Amino acid sequence: MEYCTNQPVAVYLKFYYTGNMPIVKCKICKKDFYAKPNWLRRGLGKYCSLSCSQEGRRKGRHVKCHICGKITYKTPKALKGSKSKKYFCGKSCQTIWRNSIIFVGKNHSNWKSGEFTYKNVLTKSSTPKVCMLCKENDKRILVAHHIDKNRRNNRLKNLIWLCFNCHFLVHQYRREEDRLKFNLKKARSGAAIVQLEGHRVVVPRNWVQFPMVAPLRGLNINKSRSSYDLYSLYSPKFAKQT
Repeated sequence: MEYCTNQPVAVYLKFYYTGNMPIVKCKICKKDFYAKPNWLRRGLGKYCSLSCSQEGRRKGRHVKCHICGKITYKTPKALKGSKSKKYFCGKSCQTIWRNSIIFVGKNHSNWKSGEFTYKNVLTKSSTPKVCMLCKENDKRILVAHHIDKNRRNNRLKNLIWLCFNCHFLVHQYRREEDRLKFNLKKARSGAAIVQLEGHRVVVPRNWVQFPMVAPLRGLNINKSRSSYDLYSLYSPKFAKQT
């Protein structure tokens, strides 16, 4: 049999071989394909492609990542070897779980007494990184300060941010320590600083509701201000007007 070109030969061979090969269905994608008879005699010819063949060899299952929720495949060995029965899509999610959820605090193998965890406690909280005294917000010069000066008391309410300069002054000078306590009392009680007869007094922001300043209720005073000059309001001139 002779042909003038190679194309008829290819067409002839295609119909010759495909006519003798049975059509089978792929076990993975359910796609029809031709399988050679010798493949079927040897127990092969189950998959249409290499990707389907690799998928058919998998004996594990798909699970959801414990951190990000991404679907990932785990082998039977990985499923059986997990002690916590929590699975992850990669090392990054596993590291987040280990370093921020499980192996922290007393659960860590290198845990000693927790005496030096005060900065981490303050950093992980929602406390603004601003010096309590001078309002400096440069993170490079901020340090954690113990209000009661007990380094073992690392509760969040006992920690504040101070800059290097203010931290030194608070520990060395009683006047700066008193000023810090005054600012803390103002900040935590939601109060206002009132200038009364030359002295600073901390009063609640709803101070106009108290009987001692009942005559001031009718005045147009901005309550959002942090300080008020009550000395002028209690002057004899103001008393004559009321």
